[in-house]
Amino acid sequence: MRVKTKLESIETMKRLGLNQFQEVFLNGFDEDKIKAFMDATKVEFYDVRDKTVAASTKTRCLKAAEIIDYCREINLEKFTVSISFRNYLPNQTCVGELCIRGDVVDYLLSHNQTYSPRDMKRDPDYNGTMHLFDRRIRYIKGLQEAIDYAFEHNLLNVIIEFWVFNRPVGINNEKVVLRELRSDY
Repeated sequence: MRVKTKLESIETMKRLGLNQFQEVFLNGFDEDKIKAFMDATKVEFYDVRDKTVAASTKTRCLKAAEIIDYCREINLEKFTVSISFRNYLPNQTCVGELCIRGDVVDYLLSHNQTYSPRDMKRDPDYNGTMHLFDRRIRYIKGLQEAIDYAFEHNLLNVIIEFWVFNRPVGINNEKVVLRELRSDY
């Protein structure tokens, strides 16, 4: 599987029916569309993510009351407003990324409940490579669940950013929620 851009990641995750947090995609600021999304979801925290560049400085987690003003101010060309993982902090088991190639898994993972995938990359609790049949996998809380999800959905040879929760969340009401797929960016 090849995923070359953030936009391809969004399209691929939707096409494959993968579990993610509900989001609305915007081509420029659209107050009515953002308000309609927030009225339908009604949570405390939302993420705003720039979809034109990787590691954007304009990506933010904000309280609901701040979203409209922030989106108006930054006026991005292509971005999403999504339900934030911060609404489920007490339920978060881990955040990580992994890539399965053959019978080997490369992984980064943190059990810090306040970490986003970006935070986790800067300060992971685990960073390694293991054979898929290595018994140590079961001792890294959340890693086996993420590996099982990757196999269940044939997410091989692609990096997946994920969270694992202790209860079902996301659009498919599952314990593993994907943030992004990538291979070429």
